[in-house]
Amino acid sequence: SPLVFDAERAAAGYDVVSFTGGLGGMRIDPARLYLERLWLEESVPDVVVQAVRYDFVSESAPVEAFWPFDHGKYEQLWLSDSPLVPVQEAALSRSRLIQYAGLLTGALARPESALVPDAVPIDERGFTGATGKLVGDRRPIVEIPGGDAAVHGYQAPLNDSAFEALSETIALVRQSGADYVLLNMPEHRARFGPQPRGEELYLRYVNALAEFAAEQGVPFIDLTGGDVNAFDDDKLWANYIYFTTEAAEALTRLLAATFAGDDATARLLREGR
Repeated sequence: SPLVFDAERAAAGYDVVSFTGGLGGMRIDPARLYLERLWLEESVPDVVVQAVRYDFVSESAPVEAFWPFDHGKYEQLWLSDSPLVPVQEAALSRSRLIQYAGLLTGALARPESALVPDAVPIDERGFTGATGKLVGDRRPIVEIPGGDAAVHGYQAPLNDSAFEALSETIALVRQSGADYVLLNMPEHRARFGPQPRGEELYLRYVNALAEFAAEQGVPFIDLTGGDVNAFDDDKLWANYIYFTTEAAEALTRLLAATFAGDDATARLLREGR
């Protein structure tokens, strides 16, 4: 939660403005394109923190496979090699008519969509509040969001192309003059499979991230300490993918605390450049 993060840093005497720039389901390569074509053009960050989880670096798909880009007006242009793209981008940036084209059609096709508020609240800094039943409810596990992966645990090995996309992202951030930080996002332990296999798989994954960060010369933050059981209380989870809103805010405070230490990484995070 950026608002919680900024409040924690303000209490420590630092004036920080942060923003969550991801989209649901967006993997590493689409995030790279968003940084290149949107965030690094429209903002001047001091630090870019990229959160990843296991399936981001095991099932990484190229940006062309990210299905929401089929519907996004700008994203379609980013993926096009047409010589008319600059003209189309300029028109889209300046014309409200083009920006909202299709809104009326969609409302007429589904009248209820114009009357029902968004089921997923998003605040002014991009923070998405968690929704859904707790993982301990009585539905079959495969019907709970993320439960299919929790039945047997992750199966796919880590993917070299995902780390290549991370390398490209780091290069983009450095070219912009910002500092890059790699963050391991905690997950529900069931997604790594039965113990001790799940513990071993998780530790290999965290070690791979740490080695990659060291090779790239970037800070690596792992709030779990390499322990798949670090966040094993089901009360923290809305389902097998998302923390509850309260747990996400608590995790944010833990992240903010990593900016307060005395080591070199903490100084970088605390002071930027």
